[in-house]
Amino acid sequence: MEFGFIRREIDEFDNDVQPFELEFDSECYELAYEYVKRRIIPKKYEDDAFHMAVASVNDLDAIISWNFKHIVKLKTKREVSGTNLLMGYKEIEIYSPMKVIEND
Repeated sequence: MEFGFIRREIDEFDNDVQPFELEFDSECYELAYEYVKRRIIPKKYEDDAFHMAVASVNDLDAIISWNFKHIVKLKTKREVSGTNLLMGYKEIEIYSPMKVIEND
C-alpha cells in the first residue's frame, strides 16, 4: 500500500468527520494516572496516557493513532481495556489508521 493512497483516504475521512471538543477534567487526570501507575504507559510519556484517558472518559468507541510505541500495541490494548473496566469505564478499541481505512 502506498503512502499517497493513505494520505488521500485520511483527507477524505477528515472531510466527512465533524470534529468536536472533548472534556479534559479531573476524571481524565485520574484515569491517566492509573495507566501510568499500572505501568501501561511510562511516566515519561504520560501525554499518551492522557490521550487514552480523555477518549475513555468522554465515552468514545475508539482511538486511532500512529503511536505504535505506546498506544497501538496488544499489551496496551488489553491493559487499557482492563483498567477501564476496573475504573467504571467501557473498553475502548485502539487501532492504527491502516485498520480503519476502507479499501474499495
